[in-house]
Amino acid sequence: RKLPFAVTFAGKFFQGINPIWETDPEFRNLFMHIKDRVLMDRRRAYVLYNVARSVASKNGDIVEMGVYQGGSAYLMLQATDRKKDYYGFDTFGGLPVISDDKDPYWKQGDMGETSLAEVEAFLSDSRAHLIEGIFPDSLPEMPVGRKFSLVHIDGDLYQTTFSALQNFYGQTV
Repeated sequence: RKLPFAVTFAGKFFQGINPIWETDPEFRNLFMHIKDRVLMDRRRAYVLYNVARSVASKNGDIVEMGVYQGGSAYLMLQATDRKKDYYGFDTFGGLPVISDDKDPYWKQGDMGETSLAEVEAFLSDSRAHLIEGIFPDSLPEMPVGRKFSLVHIDGDLYQTTFSALQNFYGQTV
């Protein structure tokens, strides 16, 4: 009884108030540029954008698990004024064989509508280092001894996420 009233009241109360991500013209323009290259909505993209902005003046690079079509990479590079090295790990060919019952949502080949060459061309940045392969097998391709101010884990699969946490936890500055 009270829930429908609360929902109606909240809807009327907030009607006409723009979400904060709609009031930031820099972010709005940036999101329009990447919106077809990310699977996250504006709200999540705005959070990532602000996290990246908050580490822009900090020491350390950016690493990302799950580059897909490069939209979030572009977002983080722009938010840090392209002053940080970026290391992006992905298969650039879709999800690998999934044999684990911990990943019931995905199937092999999902998110395969991308390629390494396409993402390199989109980012067009010498500070963007894309590493192709299945993580953590592809980890040796990254230079040793890097420290990170931002680690964005969006690998979608349990094992990828678990491996990323094992390998990058403690390497942030």
